[in-house]
Amino acid sequence: MKKNEGIIKQLITENQITTFDDFMGVMEQLQGELLQTLLDGELDCHSGYDKNFHDDKDTKNRRNGYCNEKKVKTKNGAFKVKTPRDREGTFEPTINYVR
Repeated sequence: MKKNEGIIKQLITENQITTFDDFMGVMEQLQGELLQTLLDGELDCHSGYDKNFHDDKDTKNRRNGYCNEKKVKTKNGAFKVKTPRDREGTFEPTINYVR
């Protein structure tokens, strides 16, 4: 069995992929979710704490929601992402998703 074969079969079953259009729709969704997760993870590293961490923090800088939703167009389709932000405005994502 290939490394991700089980995950791929699960995606096909759960999303009822039977046509190429179905496949492309799932790919767009996955790209958007992956990029959103990466951006949120970058803010975790920048802020020094996890999104759901509620104890005392070592910094006064806090998460401050998201910027307006942006539509990202790729050769494989388009999807929407929201860049997370911090109160001090010091968070600059290293992932460049805007051309």
